Amino acid sequence: MTPHLRRVTVLGVSGSIGRQTLSLLAAYPHKYRLSGVSVHRRTEALERCLVEFSPEWVAVTDEEARSDFAARTRLSIPILSKEALYERLVTDPGDIVVNGIVGAAGFWASYYTLQHPAARLALANKESLVFGGRWLAPFRARIVPVDSEHSALFQCLHGEALDSVDALILTASGGPFRGKKRPDLESIAPDQALAHPIWKMGSRITVDSATLVNKALELIEAYWLFGLPANRLRVWVHPECIVHSLVLFRDGSMKAQLSLPDMRLPILYALAYPERETFSEGRSDLARIGCLHFEEVDEETFPSLGFARQALAQGGSAPALFNAADEVAVEAFLAGKIRFLDIFTWIAWALDQPEAALDPADPFELAAIEKEFRRKLACHLGLPTYAG
Repeated sequence: MTPHLRRVTVLGVSGSIGRQTLSLLAAYPHKYRLSGVSVHRRTEALERCLVEFSPEWVAVTDEEARSDFAARTRLSIPILSKEALYERLVTDPGDIVVNGIVGAAGFWASYYTLQHPAARLALANKESLVFGGRWLAPFRARIVPVDSEHSALFQCLHGEALDSVDALILTASGGPFRGKKRPDLESIAPDQALAHPIWKMGSRITVDSATLVNKALELIEAYWLFGLPANRLRVWVHPECIVHSLVLFRDGSMKAQLSLPDMRLPILYALAYPERETFSEGRSDLARIGCLHFEEVDEETFPSLGFARQALAQGGSAPALFNAADEVAVEAFLAGKIRFLDIFTWIAWALDQPEAALDPADPFELAAIEKEFRRKLACHLGLPTYAG
């Protein structure tokens, strides 16, 4: 009997998560079949998919890019708009949707995927939960996280009762400025912030690693994914990036998930769950690595975790505006309009704005609040007005 191939949709296929997911689908053709793919504007990323995988459909969410791509290629398969993509996610997303879209725009792909009664969401877009965790959390049984830290927690909690957990501990590399103090960061240039010692990532997430905002967003993500209060979520600096997260239980024992810093491992786990695939490239040698180090976060120099706790305590629109403020401030920093430490200043400013106290009734109302807030902040920072 022919085995069932899991149909996989990959959203954000031009990004790092999307490309690595395709490499895994190519490595396991007897297990997975590409159902559909999406990009925003970078339609050149679709060409490999079309040749190697023959997807059932593609989506280009920027309308101008979609029209140009359709005119150039004249495909026999559907080329979906953003609205048609959302309809497809609700009606026939495949068995697994890998959401590798960057930024808060990724929320909507997660939201519509989970409107389908059975599809699994392999979630690599942390902003989905930061922006709209309250609307996704009811479906957490169908979410398998792809962020390495949350995948690690998910694996450590498998088979455990949540009421036996004392704390969840996320690990952080410390970024390129580990050990630095605030005076050392006064004149940081964008190229310095983009020089991560371990991971190769996009510009925004690399700067977020330098500020530890990425870990703050992951703390909010863990809050919604696992349902523990913020005071039981912790972060340790672990420069080797081998231990991806730990769980502390009430009896004092701990479980940790260890692996090489290779994003293909959590992606493959999410694809195969509840099984595990054989993956020889993922083997690590702890004897060769030797020592593993852990440190407390210097929250005086890097106040991002405090902002995350504040945003969760405020509730409502505050977490979404925290994320929006960071996205806009990082853009301004990379454009040379603000200094590195000003990113923290503008996040703190965002949480004090009247919009942060609003309690939207649904994600559509939140999106309208966030859109206007981005425009307001972009105007303050001298950036082009956000269109959405």
